[in-house]
Amino acid sequence: MKRYFVLILALILIFSICLEAKEKYGKGQAPINPNISARPIKMYKVHNVGNIWTASSNFANYGEPNATLPSGEWPAGSEIYYVWEGRFWVGALVGGQMLCSHADYGNYEFEPTEGSTFYLGPGRSIQDSYVIFDDLEEIAGHNPIGVKVVQRGLSWSMPDYYNFVAYEYYLINMSGGVLNGVVMGWNFDNDVASGPGGDADQANIDDLVDYDGYTGAAETNPYKYDVVDNYDYDLDGELGGYDEWGWPYARADFRSGVALNPNYDPTLAVSDGVWDEYQVYVDPNGPVIYKNEPPTEPLTMANGDTLYGWLIPRNMSYMYDSDYPASAENDVGERQLTYPGNAGFVGGRLIWSDYFTDKFGGGGGYQEAPEDTMLRTYAHAWWNWNSDPGNDIEKYQYMTGDHSFSLGMKFLPHPFSYQAGAPTFDYRYLQSTGMFSGWADGDTIKVVYVYGIGLGLKGLRVAMDNSISAYYSGSEWSNPVTPSAFDTDVHWLLPIPPAIPTLTYSPGDRQVQLVWDETAETAIDAFVGGTDFEGYKIYRSKYSATSWELIFACDNRDEDVYVTNTEGDTLNPGNPVNLPDVDGEWGESGTGLYYNDHTFIDRGGVNLWGADILEPINGLRYFYSVAAYDPAKPELGLGSIESAKSNYKKTPNGAPDPVVPHFQPPTDANDLSQVRVVPNPYKGTSLFEPRYEAQVMFTHLPPTCKISVFTLIGDLVIEIYHNDANYGDEIWDLISRNNQSVVSGLYLYVVETDDDKKIGKMVIIR
Repeated sequence: MKRYFVLILALILIFSICLEAKEKYGKGQAPINPNISARPIKMYKVHNVGNIWTASSNFANYGEPNATLPSGEWPAGSEIYYVWEGRFWVGALVGGQMLCSHADYGNYEFEPTEGSTFYLGPGRSIQDSYVIFDDLEEIAGHNPIGVKVVQRGLSWSMPDYYNFVAYEYYLINMSGGVLNGVVMGWNFDNDVASGPGGDADQANIDDLVDYDGYTGAAETNPYKYDVVDNYDYDLDGELGGYDEWGWPYARADFRSGVALNPNYDPTLAVSDGVWDEYQVYVDPNGPVIYKNEPPTEPLTMANGDTLYGWLIPRNMSYMYDSDYPASAENDVGERQLTYPGNAGFVGGRLIWSDYFTDKFGGGGGYQEAPEDTMLRTYAHAWWNWNSDPGNDIEKYQYMTGDHSFSLGMKFLPHPFSYQAGAPTFDYRYLQSTGMFSGWADGDTIKVVYVYGIGLGLKGLRVAMDNSISAYYSGSEWSNPVTPSAFDTDVHWLLPIPPAIPTLTYSPGDRQVQLVWDETAETAIDAFVGGTDFEGYKIYRSKYSATSWELIFACDNRDEDVYVTNTEGDTLNPGNPVNLPDVDGEWGESGTGLYYNDHTFIDRGGVNLWGADILEPINGLRYFYSVAAYDPAKPELGLGSIESAKSNYKKTPNGAPDPVVPHFQPPTDANDLSQVRVVPNPYKGTSLFEPRYEAQVMFTHLPPTCKISVFTLIGDLVIEIYHNDANYGDEIWDLISRNNQSVVSGLYLYVVETDDDKKIGKMVIIR
């Protein structure tokens, strides 16, 4: 509802402004470029190779607020969205005025630059996006600052790096003069677990917002907790102090005296001597890492090894699903659902800013000894839809932490700690970097921001910590505390899997046939300086493009191997198998599965490592992906990496497009001999997953017929008319003609054509 309300207000505002005479520029304000014309159209493209699928624009907007494209969709393929709309803002003092150029719903002041293109494809990452936009034109009364922005988006498919999308920005002063008081900010209106697969009950109303990082000695809330492990000191592969949902057991968020976390238990806190809001950045070439308190005690592992590197604040604003205020139950994360879709934490982190390189003089940092060289966010603010800033002055004040709502704090505390306690509501956050002064015409500022999602606060923190490792991979230096020493263009140098094969597939009767190309076998991997290909893995998913099952693999090796899936799980422990060659032939009568020269037919059966693969069921939605993988490189400390599972079919707007196996009706329109109902008996927890479980399917139907379902005493339950010459299946959602769910029991069904009739029985067990 809020979307339409905001849209109407925005349209009224724009219409009103357009009717007014445009004001002349004030002294020192950026000039309008009268030659700008023929700009590219505004558009979105979707990053979709990682575990986050999200739209990105060429006008400083992130996510797609009309929900026609994936908008912070996590996990990938789930249709659960975490972003309504993200925006990039730039503020400056121009002629004594506080100005802000921004993307904001219905009022976008950045435009794609004339002559620029929108690139999406391979680059520094597995999938780069590249756009250029600027604020050089007056739009609906907007006063331009005079900034052009070159933006690169980066995303990966490897599990360590697929829960975030990174954005590099190069901002160029095009104002014709020196700019002062410059700040950049990221404003995200996140609606946790919205979208077609998310929370259907006001997903935007039950959110909360918080911050991970250093806030400065003057702040009333220093964001200092120590209730979880920041690093796997005991080498067990886990971070202590979190529950199974990734919430700290001792996280003290209370509403009306009740802990938000149903698993709240302060006795399970784990104190490691490091503030939870800091990242333990390990580098053997760095200095000894000391605990926060006392500062003379080093961090050590369970085996006695001392850790070297740095402690760095995360600079992360984030949001999460809270307790829905209109409900009496504690529904944090919607954990009571069969498929809890609101368990993710979503946030953004500043990982680089030229401000800390002393690029324009003045020392950089906050001049707060001893942390004045730390890379830190300038301000963290949040507000709800009742406090949306309505003009440049308010936007600038939010970015600088000087808004009246901020109550003199650069870093707003958790809403429950704000004054008497703000409620759970529809929040958005803004974090900024700066403040730059003396920015000369033609000079460039670089900033880097990462957006991510993870299971609970634990998952989000791990994703954001991995983003720092990804950014500094390839750097000659690795000291994020004093970044002026090593910022170069050598970043994001991660090993890349083989190219993603181009895949097509088509349905048949209880089968699907796949065909793909040889791109991955000849593509050059820049990391190794040559081709780097070993084989293919075929994945299948039911109902949605997630929860993938590995059903087949082949390679170009002679020796037997252990088969592993994306997560690295060995599927045939203790029993290596000889996979078919990439160009070989495998399959025999009765196995169902068949492979030959980049063609695979899924009919179910027993695969190479002995797993039973269920036969595709007519009428159900399936997705397939063929991943290419490379060999392990133990000499480099690298395991095998496979390409993203993103080559499944998609609709024109980027949404997953399922393939549906189906029975081809016989040429004899009156043949009812093979008609049946599946599953029969129907059980509430049958093969059908929760979102689709309330359905049965009538199969092997003729092109035209009527299906009638009766109770044993002859009451008509439903009539269904089937009229399809291409599909011989019809689904019934177990809803009666009176719009009620049918109860458990024995039912009769009748399938009729003009010349024939078949009567059968079906059992429903709720």
